[in-house]
Amino acid sequence: MIVILSHFFLFLALVYFNGTFFLKNIIQKNLNFNFFEISTIGLIVSLLIAQILNFFIPLNNFVIFSNLFFLIIFSLKNRFELYIIKKEFVVILIAFTIAMLNIYGSDFSDDIDHYHLSYIINTDNTNYIWGLNNLHPLYGTSPIWLIGHSYFNFEFSRLQDIHIFNGLIFFLFLGIFITELKSKKINNSYYFPILFSLLVFVLLKYTRLKEFGIDRPSYLFFFISIYFYFKYLKFEKKIEYKNYLLIYTLILLVIFFTKIIFIFFIIIPFFLFYKNINNKAYIKSILIIVLFLFSYFLKNILISGCFFYPVYFSCVDSIPWFESKNLFELTISAEIFNKSFPSYNGFLTSKEYIKNFVWLDTWFNRHKVEIVEFLAVTTLVLVLTLKSFKLSFKPTTNQNYFSFFTNCLIFIFFASTLIFFIKNPNIRMNHHILIILLLLLIIFFTLNKKILINKKFFLPILILSLCFNLMKNIQRISHLDYQNNYMKNIKHKIYIPKKNYIDNFEYFTGWIGGSPIGNQILKDKKFKKISIFKIIY
Repeated sequence: MIVILSHFFLFLALVYFNGTFFLKNIIQKNLNFNFFEISTIGLIVSLLIAQILNFFIPLNNFVIFSNLFFLIIFSLKNRFELYIIKKEFVVILIAFTIAMLNIYGSDFSDDIDHYHLSYIINTDNTNYIWGLNNLHPLYGTSPIWLIGHSYFNFEFSRLQDIHIFNGLIFFLFLGIFITELKSKKINNSYYFPILFSLLVFVLLKYTRLKEFGIDRPSYLFFFISIYFYFKYLKFEKKIEYKNYLLIYTLILLVIFFTKIIFIFFIIIPFFLFYKNINNKAYIKSILIIVLFLFSYFLKNILISGCFFYPVYFSCVDSIPWFESKNLFELTISAEIFNKSFPSYNGFLTSKEYIKNFVWLDTWFNRHKVEIVEFLAVTTLVLVLTLKSFKLSFKPTTNQNYFSFFTNCLIFIFFASTLIFFIKNPNIRMNHHILIILLLLLIIFFTLNKKILINKKFFLPILILSLCFNLMKNIQRISHLDYQNNYMKNIKHKIYIPKKNYIDNFEYFTGWIGGSPIGNQILKDKKFKKISIFKIIY
């Protein structure tokens, strides 16, 4: 428990410091953000900076100690505004309690032994390896969330720190949403009902960190981006619009950099920037965004040979480390698995099965329980949200059903649904589709209405949702006899790494121990080192 508490507060202090430093030295404005907002901005910036740092250095203990050193120096020279923490103390306590229980009682993601931990260990031990995806096809996805895990961990407690870092984003999400709902700044728009529905949904559905691979952090950032859009881009004064738009864009970039299926999200800020393209005040923001986009695409090219891995048309065939065989095997095997071919009992081959929606019946039977459960939760959240607000017709309003926000939601909904049925019918990776549908329904029921909080339901539903999440994790901890033994929980997945070589390059098959780590013997590959850069081709 000492490791959990000390590392959680250390990581929180670091992201709060990084957020404060970014706002004071890059934005150079006092934007009156609260503690949770500053820390979230710091987390976003930390992830983006870590993505750049890993071009040149491994993200080992030295990096986080260096960050801590700068925090101390900065604190000695500048006065930290600690009153901002005191002001939000009650919310911090609530969010902290829920996050701690989630961390303490958590098991590991199903993908931890697939490629997550091995990617983190690679990033801890070396800068980007050109052609890294030759060691494991999924390394080509190189999600920024796993890079963040490498930044925010210590070698001696890496497995525990995975839970702590996932718990940190959960803590920040809860803090942001509870703080805003506590303010009760109803403005007769669907903003407050949407925030309420998202918070209740997360408390009821996201009850265990085991499921926080790289999908659920993306959803939490998506929800935070909705909050940020309404609070700082739609309703606030426009004097600081360019700075708010920059931060909003960085949030959406992190979502996209984590999962390529969220590519549609980054269309939103680029449209907003386009409207101000001739305004010189936006040049600085545009340059910052271009820098992070350039680092993302360069990283992808170096690791996999593709701009959008594993989308084939985005790949450069002439790059020596590009491997088309691995890419095609990954895309086909993922589609076969996601369309539930392992549950199919017919006579078709896997490639015949995935064509022309032949797979739909088997897939539905395989996932119907999960579908019903998810629909039940979203329906319950819709009902609880509508019960928590008093709605009455408002005859005069400037709102309309097809505002910029709703148009974006509709576009993302249909584009994501199309990809879902064509290539990626994996419910775990596509929660945002049903969540967007939930939000559109809330907009439909609340638009052009006078909205007031229903005191009989609003607070009791929030308290019950918080208690539900708490009790689920207390129950899990009791099943573990109140012992947080992460090595015991994962030892059945561990096997001894086997050492292999490509020329004089040493690597391991296995997923814990040495680094870099692969899943196959690479007999036809070569290794070259140029200065600090390693190349597998």
